[in-house]
Amino acid sequence: MKPLGAILGGSIGGLIGAVIWAVVTYSSGWEIGWIAWGIGGLVGVGVRLGTSGSGGISHGGTAVIIALVAVLGGKWAAVRLELSAFMAGDDAPLGVIADTIVAEREEAGTRVPMPPEEYAESLREMYPPDVWSEAVQRWKAIDPQQQDAMRALPPLANPQIWLVSLADEVVAEFESEGRDVDWPPGMNFESAWREAHYPADVWAEAQTQWDAMSEPDRAVYKAQLEEDMALGEQEMLNWWFLQSFTIYDILWVGLAVVTAFRLGAGLQVMPETLSDSVDDPPTT
Repeated sequence: MKPLGAILGGSIGGLIGAVIWAVVTYSSGWEIGWIAWGIGGLVGVGVRLGTSGSGGISHGGTAVIIALVAVLGGKWAAVRLELSAFMAGDDAPLGVIADTIVAEREEAGTRVPMPPEEYAESLREMYPPDVWSEAVQRWKAIDPQQQDAMRALPPLANPQIWLVSLADEVVAEFESEGRDVDWPPGMNFESAWREAHYPADVWAEAQTQWDAMSEPDRAVYKAQLEEDMALGEQEMLNWWFLQSFTIYDILWVGLAVVTAFRLGAGLQVMPETLSDSVDDPPTT
């Protein structure tokens, strides 16, 4: 039963550590890397308790596997909570509206000086104050039910989202037929998100297809697009999770794994030679 005890004890320790890491990261807004090291310690202790302190290399290996799962699980949960909080608020759709305002002004010939992104501590600070203020006013004018939909799926805050989707399909059709797609300067399939970003013939075809749809057909089309957007939100979570890793994560995960192994196996947490050098500094 000791292998099962190792798994059970280590899993309990890992779960506690992962929850602590996710809650601390979500509450503070900071990812405190050394908590990952602590997760390794909790897993190792859990394995030892679950095996009544018997130790052994196999139990150390069990602790390593559980520690890795717990650390990655805690980090994923923290990123998920952060993304959920962002998506649940007004900032995400407000950002889409602010982007629309900036695009409208620039298309009208007005240059919009954008603040440096590296100094922005929030989404609103990434836009000029007057742009954000206008975005807030537009947001307040939107029906509350529509606001809820936009909070869940921020791209819906783009008033041209349905035609943009159709325009993307038209681009794909043109390319499959071997027809040239003459994009405006600086635009392509990935960056286009409003009428001015598409070739005139592409947008005209998209408008024609939209006008030809009945209301039931439009409802079906919108529902399918919203489903696709929900899948895109999961892809965003995966991307955000991968982007959250830094070089320091390697250090903390490494320490977590080593600590979990040594505690689970019943070894010294700190190698004896290193421990001696720390406890008994050389004398002169």
